[in-house]
Formats: sequence, structure tokens, C-alpha cells
Amino acid sequence: MELKQMLYYTVIVEEGTFQAAARKLNMTQPPLSAQIRQLEEEVGAPLLIRGSRHVRMTDTGDFFYRRAKNMLQLADATEKELKDRRMGKSGTIRLGVISSASEHLLHRYVRPFSALYPDVHFELTEANTYELLARLDSDLLDLALVRTPFTREPSYEIRTLDAESLCAVSIQTGLSECGHAVSDTSCRGHRAGRGSSRTGPDDISLEALRPLPLIIYRRWKQLLDTRFAETGDVPHYYCIADDARTCISWAKAGLGYAIVPLSATYTLDSVGELSTLPAFYHTSADKTNVPLSADGVSVPPAPDHADHLPESSASALWVRRTIRPAISSTICAVTRKDAYQSSALELFLNTAKALSPAKDLAE
Repeated sequence: MELKQMLYYTVIVEEGTFQAAARKLNMTQPPLSAQIRQLEEEVGAPLLIRGSRHVRMTDTGDFFYRRAKNMLQLADATEKELKDRRMGKSGTIRLGVISSASEHLLHRYVRPFSALYPDVHFELTEANTYELLARLDSDLLDLALVRTPFTREPSYEIRTLDAESLCAVSIQTGLSECGHAVSDTSCRGHRAGRGSSRTGPDDISLEALRPLPLIIYRRWKQLLDTRFAETGDVPHYYCIADDARTCISWAKAGLGYAIVPLSATYTLDSVGELSTLPAFYHTSADKTNVPLSADGVSVPPAPDHADHLPESSASALWVRRTIRPAISSTICAVTRKDAYQSSALELFLNTAKALSPAKDLAE
């Protein structure tokens, strides 16, 4: 039997009729029928039950369909790999990126990689974590750069890239427009939850956040509920949204304090007098209070090159404060273990690993 016959058979099954399959294959129906009859003779059993309107698979046909799909996918992957080998350090990566961290990921990983391998191109998809993982599962992406928390399926190969703190973002002028008059200075000097160290001038404690109108990303609600419960506090959720960028937009409108990862704040408007905000990486001076991420992984210390990373600035109209005790989210590179990995994708993953300050969870 030939791969061509397997292709013909799978198309007939998926289209439901010989006529529709012939149209899709750009051929006439008689030679298509002849190929399937020849295939059934080689198999030694009927594969299809031909009805007046649709065809149905026999038990043998169902088994053959699944095996044929696997063999066709293997043949396609082999052809792609051979092509990649001929092309060398080039090709296309179908890359999925979480929208809230696209700016950070662009400068941290894509730009350095592009400088090394200018002949590798990208097909970019921006969406939230679960949308990107669904596209990865459907083989519509080669790589998804996503953020915890998410379900760690056994089929995933997960590499940790960055662990970053969540922070509170608001306008300094207060929130009187929505009926919550909050002075920026009221966020300074509060103690964090029980057993925690005093916050710094650029931090904000869970205790200070408790009475404020919080605008949060839905996926972090359970995590925030848990951390507030540890301090005996009940937070005031003014809005629960499905995108970190939406949280920031509501904060810009003066509606509350957005709880977002630091990387989501890199594109804030820079208008008026500028003030430098906390560096992306941080360490805990209190060794008894080790920051934990959303998936329970300790936040790694700042890498040696952290001082050389671009710092973010924002307008004097903005305040961005790291939450203490630290709550963090981890950015991960996710691929499917059973999926074909092109040489271009392997080059990107190796480059990302070299640039990442975090330990690879896959090791």
C-alpha cells in the first residue's frame, strides 16, 4: 500500500462521501474509487460501508484510519525535518505569546534571537494562556509563551523563563472619581501580613491593599484569596477581568488598583515628569520570607546581568508598587512532547534557555 492511498482513504472518511473527497483531492470519482478498492484488496477486508448518502467505516476501517493518520503525520514531519536540514539556520516558528507580556518577551528573547538568526521568521499569535495552550494542543502553534497558573498536562514540555512579581498600579491623584478617595501616601509604610517584614518605599502590603478597590485578572483570584486569607484580610474586588491589559485600562480610568505582573506595565504612558520604578527583578532581604510563585516555585534571585536590563519608567501620574509578601507569576515556554520540533524551534529554545534567569523545570 502507498501513502497516496492512505491519504485518499482519510480524506474520504473526513469528507463523508467519495464525491466530496474527489473534489477536495482535485480528481474525478472513478479513479478514487478504484484506489480504495485496490487498498481493500491489499488489506484483505472491507474498510468502508457505502451508503446512499454517506460512507461509514468498518471496525477494520476505523483501525486503519487511525494508523494511516499517524503514518501521514510522520511522513509530513520527516519531510519538514529534511527541508529544515537543507535550509540550515532558517525556517518559520509558529509562536504564541501572552498579550500582557509581549513587550517584555520581545526585548528579552525575540530581539537577541533575531540578531543571531535573522533568517528565522515568525508566525505570531497573541492571546491569553488557555487560548494559546488550546492552539498548541491542536497543532496550530509550535511554541506557547504563557504564564502560570495553568494545568500542566503530561503531554507538555515546560521550560521556565522568568518569575516576576505581581504589583499594584494606579494613578497617584487618588480615586475620588469612583467614590474611593485614596491618597498615594496612604500606601506607604504599612506593615504586611502577620509575620512579614515592613515594606519598602516602593512596595505595598496586602494589608494596605485590603480596603482598596482592586481590579484583578480572573485567573489570579484564587491565589489572591489564599494570600489575603493568610493575613486574615478580606479583599475588595471592584472588578474581575479576563485580561491584564483591561485591568490596567480600568486603573488608568481612575477606577481602582490593577493587580498585574510587572511586565504588563512596560507600555504605560510616559507623559510629564518621569520617575524610575522598581527593577524587574527583586530579592528578599528577609530570608525567612521566601517569595513564592503561583505554582509554588521559589522566585529565583536576580541574575548577574540584571543591572543591565532595561528598567521601566512611568509618568508621575502613575504609581507601581510590588506587593509584599511577594506574589509572583512564572512565564513558561511550552511545547508538546510528541510534536515535531524544527531546527529553528530548537535554536529558539536553546537561545531562550541561555537568556533565561530561571531554572529549567524540565531538568
